[in-house]
Amino acid sequence: MANRLAAVIALIPVFWTLTQGADVTESEVSSLAGVSVKLTCAIGQGCPDVHSMRWYKNEERVFVLSPRANISRAENSLVSRAVLDFKKGASDAYLVIDKVELRDEGLYKCDITYIAITDRCNAVNYINFTTLVKPENITVYDGDVIIPEGKYDRVFTEDDDVTLTCIGGRGKPVPSVQWWKDGVLYNANTAIEERDESGVGTGTNRLKFQVTRADLNVKYECRVYHPALDNYISSSTQLEVNVRPNRLVLSGVEHHVVQGTTVLLKCEVFGARPPANVKWFNATMLLAPEQNSTRLNEGDGTYNTSSTLVFTATRYENEATITCEATNEVAASRREVPLREMIKLEVLYPPLVWVVPDNITVNESTDVLMFCSYESNPSSILDVKWFKDDVEIEKDPDSSAVMTDHTLLIKNSTRDDMGAYSCSLTNEVGTSMSNSTTRVSVHYKPEVNVTMDPQSPIVEEVVTNVTLSCNVMAGNPPDLVKVRWFFNGGLIEELPNCTNETLCVDDPSKLLLMNIDRQMHGNYTCMGKNEAGWGVMAEPSELVIYYPPSQVSLTYHPQRVVKRGSVTLVCAVKEIGRPSNTTFRWTRGSHTVMDVTTANWTIDPVTLETESNFTCTALNLGVKVNQLPFIFVSM
Repeated sequence: MANRLAAVIALIPVFWTLTQGADVTESEVSSLAGVSVKLTCAIGQGCPDVHSMRWYKNEERVFVLSPRANISRAENSLVSRAVLDFKKGASDAYLVIDKVELRDEGLYKCDITYIAITDRCNAVNYINFTTLVKPENITVYDGDVIIPEGKYDRVFTEDDDVTLTCIGGRGKPVPSVQWWKDGVLYNANTAIEERDESGVGTGTNRLKFQVTRADLNVKYECRVYHPALDNYISSSTQLEVNVRPNRLVLSGVEHHVVQGTTVLLKCEVFGARPPANVKWFNATMLLAPEQNSTRLNEGDGTYNTSSTLVFTATRYENEATITCEATNEVAASRREVPLREMIKLEVLYPPLVWVVPDNITVNESTDVLMFCSYESNPSSILDVKWFKDDVEIEKDPDSSAVMTDHTLLIKNSTRDDMGAYSCSLTNEVGTSMSNSTTRVSVHYKPEVNVTMDPQSPIVEEVVTNVTLSCNVMAGNPPDLVKVRWFFNGGLIEELPNCTNETLCVDDPSKLLLMNIDRQMHGNYTCMGKNEAGWGVMAEPSELVIYYPPSQVSLTYHPQRVVKRGSVTLVCAVKEIGRPSNTTFRWTRGSHTVMDVTTANWTIDPVTLETESNFTCTALNLGVKVNQLPFIFVSM
């Protein structure tokens, strides 16, 4: 038997040589490791009988067939694992390998020798056999953290650097790993293959990118492709991405508003995740909004925030800059300037009016000028009115009050021009009265009179002191700073009479006459001075001082008194006293003579009753009694 086999083998090269011109076929076959595979050796139709068939893997013979020698045997690496499915006259023969091993991969050659020479049949078949290991899993990493299928619970922030690594499980050949973004192949990727000596390995694709707004609601999908798979296997994830707001719109006022109207400003912030925090400012002052609302944007999962600011317009908001400012955690964490929009308000309001200066003090005949100052929007004034003590000043060309634009000029002012002046202004919004007045005080010289306390006349013997007052009947200011006192036309005193004016407290309008006597009787007058100057002299006031008559002397004649004759008693006074209406009181004996009040008393006829003691008293309003010694008349 051995010799027969050797003979067959010896003949094979001869027959192979004879078939060098025969056809050669090539094919590709792959199979998973661990399963059975058929490698086809095409013979052809109507070919001569096969003399022998030899299978080679690379340079190693792994199977031999010789139908005549009844040999069908696996050799070398296929021993006990391969059989040849061959039927005489069949167009194909099959090398069946059981439980394919990775080492079975290679270039297989099926070499056919026929019993007759032919050029119509296949003599050599080449089968490129590839062993496959199917990758069973796919793993996606964020750094060192495995990302589960679906939504990743880590929150990324716009501008974060992200590295997603996808590893396809061990396979042969090495799996092809690709990144897809929302169903579109992502080109910016890096693929790495790692394999062992058997050709089994993993495919890795590392995706590096910076998170942007474009990653909102985006599905990142890692796909693993492999010949052993009917379709790719994949793992997808959707990143939670926080982004800064990307747009702010401030609306509500297009042109201007009028004082007293309600202003509604609306600030809308778009594209923020998490929602934006909105703040309102008037210049640098934080304002409280009326209402804030947040709405989810279904498109990309960001939020739109709307904030409303409502207030009543006043003049204080004119030219005010209202700012809406928006930020969120993303911008704040990066210390970025918030989104900001500003509106500069124009508020129309009636004039705010005041009169300047506050007070005016002038001397009589001096011109007075005052201004109706204002602040308004619009600034154009349509009408101006002036008032004195709340009564409108009429425009009269003959008047001393001249009104020009916003000024009032009083020419040659007089005391009649004193008062409180105000004005009103009108613009297209309305009319306003001045919130202040100008008080005009016109200084003019004092007009005075003189009064006495006690009042004249006075009794010398009763009153000790008299106070003279220089009273201001007219004058501005009404207070006298100096007074000149005159007696019977002559200056007797100028008050105050102080060496130190700072400490001087004397009232110059008072003159005290002390130790009154008859010598002080006369006309007193004064002249007052205020800040406008010296006034005219007052009309004189007479100080009348009553004093009694002087001592009387009593005589009679003739010296010889005879019965039935006449006698004249004479009561003489050296000074009659004041008032001059002196009366005389006569007594005879102890009886008062009621019917005689003159200085001379003539008794006619003389009777016996005439002989008596007579007394005479001179009387006026200045005294009670001034009695003289008596005189005795005898006959």
